[in-house]
Amino acid sequence: MFTQIGKLHAENDFLKKLKENGTPVKSMVEPDRDDVSISRQCHLLGKSRSWYYYQEQKNPVLEYRDNIEKRKIKKLWE
Repeated sequence: MFTQIGKLHAENDFLKKLKENGTPVKSMVEPDRDDVSISRQCHLLGKSRSWYYYQEQKNPVLEYRDNIEKRKIKKLWE
């Protein structure tokens, strides 16, 4: 029973941060916390665990176009 109370207290502290911040962002997840797991933190934020680990893939075509545009702008200012 005391273990459950401790877990609920830790989750409550974690949720206070969500209330202050407003929208869930990855930086809110604290991987070093021993009292609330990453999976549970994501669940409390209403997000899946994969949301936390997801890294957006860069589109090589768009990156190439951006580089061309950057070069054009750089030439204008030289």
